[in-house]
Amino acid sequence: GIGARQTRLRQLVGELGLELEAATLPLDAAAPFAAALAALPWPARHQLQRLWARLERQAAALPPEPAPEHALAQRLARQPLADWLQDAWLGRRARRLAGEMAAQLFGAAPDELSALDALLQLRRHGGRQALAERRFGAAQARPQGGMQALCAGLAVRLGDSLLLETPLFGLRQDAQAVELFTPRGRLRAARVVLALPALQLAGLACLPAQPGWRDHGLRHLLPQASLEAYLSYERAFWRERLPTVALPRAAGDCLILEQPPLGAGGALRVRLGGAAALRASGLDAAARRELLLEILAGVLGEAARAPQELLLQHWADEPYLRCAEPRWARGPWLLQGAALRRPLGRVHFAGADLAPRWPGTLEGAVEAGELAAEEVLRLG
Repeated sequence: GIGARQTRLRQLVGELGLELEAATLPLDAAAPFAAALAALPWPARHQLQRLWARLERQAAALPPEPAPEHALAQRLARQPLADWLQDAWLGRRARRLAGEMAAQLFGAAPDELSALDALLQLRRHGGRQALAERRFGAAQARPQGGMQALCAGLAVRLGDSLLLETPLFGLRQDAQAVELFTPRGRLRAARVVLALPALQLAGLACLPAQPGWRDHGLRHLLPQASLEAYLSYERAFWRERLPTVALPRAAGDCLILEQPPLGAGGALRVRLGGAAALRASGLDAAARRELLLEILAGVLGEAARAPQELLLQHWADEPYLRCAEPRWARGPWLLQGAALRRPLGRVHFAGADLAPRWPGTLEGAVEAGELAAEEVLRLG
């Protein structure tokens, strides 16, 4: 979806002559954990509130893109978020819940994520509430016809110059031009903008070869196992059962979100991450389906086992994506983003993964593309 703060996407929607459907209602960042929070004693809930307020204050004190020599950023880059959470007195149950909340909000377990990565996600997305809206799909509008209407509108603009199903194998550049190697043959241009997933950049064959520092930085981006599913049901049974299951709901590595159904009935969007997604990676499609339905039945009841429709997307199966969203390994690598966006000769870099703001989103992709286009126009 498109959030209220995503001004570039909203401008693009207008340029393409599309209409936005009404946004969903805002969702509190703690909503998926409402049941678990309610089970905690009041002092523990208060400590959790103080912890998240502290994280937001720390994030606001950082620049959106710290320089590699930034002393505080260097220290936070080496510190696991799990260690940072240990500094606050929370108690065992509250600390476990804080870790589950962080894993859903930041996309990785606290022991796998640096404190700097977590703080910069808050900083670059505009705070915890804005980041939660992105992760949980709340307070977001959509173009009529869905987000794919943006791609269709851009494809019409590009016309016959758009080549689909044409992966890039490698490139070669000299002082005059860049030559691209694809299954359809060679393409040649004065300058090239690569708006590729960062994990693809790491394996791209280049002549002359990429500098070692650049290759080293890209190879410290780690793919994240994730599985997403859309399920439709004859009725929204989760509203009928007693006790009622409030959605959205986070249950371990599973996030369950209610979706507007295409017709009558009910619909869910489910995201598996962490150990559950890793387990799904080694399974075939039928076994993944059974794993997902087993998890849902444990949270929503046996009625979850009988969807009318079930669509599964396992991002690691996509050879030209490898994952929905990579993350940086702990260490100074996260501070190399600005350097990795700098042009390499006649090759320029865009893409959502390396966006200075809203990374991993369509808004970030549009902004990164605009910055690369300005570079090309300036250099001629």
